[in-house]
Amino acid sequence: SDVVGVSTLMLSDNWALSGQAYGGVSSTDDVLQLAGNTDSALDLSTIGDSSNANGIMYFENLLKTDSATWTLNGEQTQGGFDSVTLQSGTTVLNNATLLATGSPVDIQQAATLQTNGSSTINGSVNNSGTMSFDSTQPGSILTINGNYTGNNGLLHFNTVLGDDNSQTDKLVVQGDTAGTTNVAVTNAGGTGASTLNGIELIDVGGQSNGEFVQQGRIAA
Repeated sequence: SDVVGVSTLMLSDNWALSGQAYGGVSSTDDVLQLAGNTDSALDLSTIGDSSNANGIMYFENLLKTDSATWTLNGEQTQGGFDSVTLQSGTTVLNNATLLATGSPVDIQQAATLQTNGSSTINGSVNNSGTMSFDSTQPGSILTINGNYTGNNGLLHFNTVLGDDNSQTDKLVVQGDTAGTTNVAVTNAGGTGASTLNGIELIDVGGQSNGEFVQQGRIAA
C-alpha cells in the first residue's frame, strides 16, 4: 500500500510483516513503530514496491520503542528509512542491509543491535547502547558505510583467542570514528597462541579518532 502524508504504522504483539508489494511515499512525519511483548520479524526479502522487489520500505523515521526482539532477515535487502532510532530491546541484522539512504542509526542506552552473518548499515552510527555479534559462532561482520561515534556504548565481540588468523567477529567502519566505546571480547574456544600483529577486531577506513577501551579481561 502507498502511504502519503503524516502517517504511523503501529505493529504490536506477535507480528510478522512480509509480502510482495509494500511501499509508500513518505512525509517528514512518517513513523514505523515496532512494538510487542514477543519476538517479531520484519522480512525485507519479500517486501518491495511495484518497481522494486528488493525489499524497500519508505518511512521517514523508524522508531523501536519496547523491550522485544525484532529481526531484519534476508540477503541483499534494504530498508529505505530516513533515520532509525533504537530506543530499547534487541534489533537483529540477519545477513541484512539497513538504510539504503545512508541516514543515521541512533542506538540508545537501553537498545542492542546484534549482527548475525555479514550485514551492512549504509549510514552513520551513534552508539550509546550495545552492539553485539551472534554468540553461537564467531565470524560475523558488520560493515558501516558511514561514520561511527561511540557515546560510551559497548561493542561485544566473540573471538577464538589463538594466533593472528583466529576466527573473530569484526566491525568495519568505512568512514571516520569518534568518541569513546567500551570493548568486550568473549573467548570462543581458543587456548592462546603467539601473535605477530594480533587479532583484528575493528577496521577503520577513514580517520581513526575514536577511543576503544577494553572492558574486563580478554584471556584464553
